[in-house]
Amino acid sequence: MGCHNVRFTGLDVAPLAPDLGRFGVDWKFIQHDLRKPPMPFGEGEFDLIVVNDGTTVMPSGKDVRTNPITALKKYLRPGGCVEMLESDYIFRCLQAEPAAPPGSDLRNVRQAEETATYVIGPATPFSKTQNCYLADYNRWIKKALQEKAISVTPCAIMGYGVSAEAFGYDEVGCCRVAIPLSTIRWENDIDRGSLVSSAAPDKSKPSVMFSGRKGLTKSVGPVKEYKPLTDQQAVLRRTALNVVVGLMESLEPVLMKESGKKQDEWDRWWAALMADMLENEGTLNGESLEIGVWWARKASTQEA
Repeated sequence: MGCHNVRFTGLDVAPLAPDLGRFGVDWKFIQHDLRKPPMPFGEGEFDLIVVNDGTTVMPSGKDVRTNPITALKKYLRPGGCVEMLESDYIFRCLQAEPAAPPGSDLRNVRQAEETATYVIGPATPFSKTQNCYLADYNRWIKKALQEKAISVTPCAIMGYGVSAEAFGYDEVGCCRVAIPLSTIRWENDIDRGSLVSSAAPDKSKPSVMFSGRKGLTKSVGPVKEYKPLTDQQAVLRRTALNVVVGLMESLEPVLMKESGKKQDEWDRWWAALMADMLENEGTLNGESLEIGVWWARKASTQEA
C-alpha cells in the first residue's frame, strides 16, 4: 500500500499468466522451471518475492534445505522480504475447541477470532475426515503425489524450510490457520444441563459461560448464547469450500486414474460429492482447508 512505480515479474513453468501490461501494469512474464538453475534474475533484484505452492518443486519433503525456495534469498535486496504460501492437499476434521498454539502472535489470534478461523500448530487436534467423498479423495491424492515425491501436507514441512535458511534473515515468522468448510456441529453444541442461571450467578462457585466458537469455558458471570457467523465469516467459509471443490476438479485426471473409475462412474461419484458438500451440509464435522504463510526479511546488511 502506498507504493508507486512498482514493477512486477511473474515466473512459471507454463505460460499461464495474462498480459497485464494491457491494463497499465509494469509487468513481464518469464517461463522457467524453478527446479533448473540458474534463475533468470540478477542477485538483489527484488524487494518482495511471493511463492505460491512452492513445495511442488521440491525433490521431496526430506530435501527442504536443498530445494530452490531456500536459494531465493540471494535475489532479494537488503531488507527485502520473501513470502511463501501453501495449502495442504488432504483434508481433516478440526476437533472441538482447539486452543491457539503456545506463543502464537496475538495479532494472528485476533484475526482468527474476527474471521471465525482457527490458528493451528503441530499439536492442534485433528481427526480423519468423516466425509466419505473427502476420504476417497484423500486416499487417491495421497497415492498420486507420493509417487511424484510431493508432500500432501506442505504446511507441516514448510516451517523447517524457513528455519533452515534463518541465517541472513530477520523477522522470520509464520501463520497457519484452518478455515472450516461450513459451520461445525461442536460450534453450536451447548450442554444445557451444565449451564447456571444468568439471572443471579453464585459468585462462590464458578459458572459456565458459552462464548460462541470458544465453546464451554469456566468463568464467573452471565451465560452468553452462541453467536452465529457473520455474513463475512460465512462467505469466507463458503469461499474455502469452493476452493476445495475447485482443487479437486482441477485434479480430476489424476484422481480418476487413481480411483480406477471409468468416465460414467466418475461422473456419478462427482455428482454425489457436489450434492453432499454443496447442498447436504456434508462438512459439519469440522472438515477444514489448512493454509499457511511463511515470511522472512533479509538482513539489511549485504551479507548473504
